[in-house]
Amino acid sequence: FARVSDEDSFRRIVPVATYEYLRPYLDRIIVEKQKNVLWDTPVKWFAMSSGTTEEKSKYIPVTRESLKNGNYRAGYHMLGIYAHHHPDTSFVLGKSLVLGGSQQINRIGDGIYTADISAILMKNLPALARRRRTPEKIALLPDWEEKLQKLAEYAMGADIRSLVGVPSWMLVLLKKIVNDSGCMITEIWPNLEVFFHGGVSFIPFQEQYEKLVSSDRMRYWETYNASEGFFGVQFAPGSKDLLLLLDNEVYYEFIPAEQWMKENPEAIPLSGVETGRQYAMVIS
Repeated sequence: FARVSDEDSFRRIVPVATYEYLRPYLDRIIVEKQKNVLWDTPVKWFAMSSGTTEEKSKYIPVTRESLKNGNYRAGYHMLGIYAHHHPDTSFVLGKSLVLGGSQQINRIGDGIYTADISAILMKNLPALARRRRTPEKIALLPDWEEKLQKLAEYAMGADIRSLVGVPSWMLVLLKKIVNDSGCMITEIWPNLEVFFHGGVSFIPFQEQYEKLVSSDRMRYWETYNASEGFFGVQFAPGSKDLLLLLDNEVYYEFIPAEQWMKENPEAIPLSGVETGRQYAMVIS
């Protein structure tokens, strides 16, 4: 890295690497308890990711810096872009109902833990965000049925103004709240205005949400927050396009579709990307 000075030298000196290339370094951190292997501050957390290239789960290192300057900074961008388009917003005055993936946290080493990225984000939330969202003691419950029950009980008595989570899981919770209360969502939360969602396509669920939350003021805002990082957020109302977030300490390169299966694929910088072509995204 000391010899990298621009895009061309980075591409020439730093080759595209797969997860398998990084696995020995991760073993040195987790198994051999070595420090300063991939980063110069302690790596306490590893996000579990099934990925798309292997059957085995992957351990994605999550650092204090990647949380602060990547995930949480991207979250602020998301809120800022939404508020820019909707200056009348008031969701920050109420509570946010957050429903992530598996919240099981496993100890895999001396002070080293692995969990779903949503659990890691929840466990390390900044104080300001922690006061505005679902109580941690409920959100981090590992048992799904118990968590659903307690979330429903909590939410029915709170001023929920925003939802955060995966559409499929959130739908289960909302249906349970409607069934348990015998009321419509708009009756329970008259100030509800936005659902920040990601993880899966929203299209298959859109009609069900519009029936459950029958309000003209309800909005849906898409995000792309993966185990490896928070990469994109919806750019404008009514648009399916996501804005690639370029100032969250992630360096992006792109592999054209025809290069995907090559042993040494050509990675091009963002400046070389052409609209209308398919690429695989490469991150550093």
